[in-house]
Amino acid sequence: LFVFVCACFASAIFWLVVTGFMDPGIIPRNDDPEIDSQPPPPLYRERVDDDGNTVSDTWCHTCKIYRPPRASHCSDCDNCVLEFDHHCPFTRNCIGARNYTFFILFLCSVSLSLGPPRAAACRRPHAGSRSAASRRSALPARSSS
Repeated sequence: LFVFVCACFASAIFWLVVTGFMDPGIIPRNDDPEIDSQPPPPLYRERVDDDGNTVSDTWCHTCKIYRPPRASHCSDCDNCVLEFDHHCPFTRNCIGARNYTFFILFLCSVSLSLGPPRAAACRRPHAGSRSAASRRSALPARSSS
């Protein structure tokens, strides 16, 4: 059991590092200096994607690009991220299209490494508790008067 927990913990550390250092799907900014001198484009634009579906893109005022659906601007990283889920404080990175699978593996590894010790702690009696027999023997004897 100890070897299993250690292997899961090592796996959790590995997936934490992989998730933290992997690109989550950052969309490159528009660095064209001329775009600042032009009036801002409309907030939404309709386009047809590769599958023939009509989708709505949203203009990001910070990155100066149209974001595809499910992309969002992360205020912590100051980048637009494809399929943005959240900014994780543990990995100090966004969780998005390119590192979501590795984040799920990190969560599974943490759950597996914490499960057996927690189950063992729930089965073991607490250090300060005594059995019912020892509690009865500690009571003073009743007098029969």
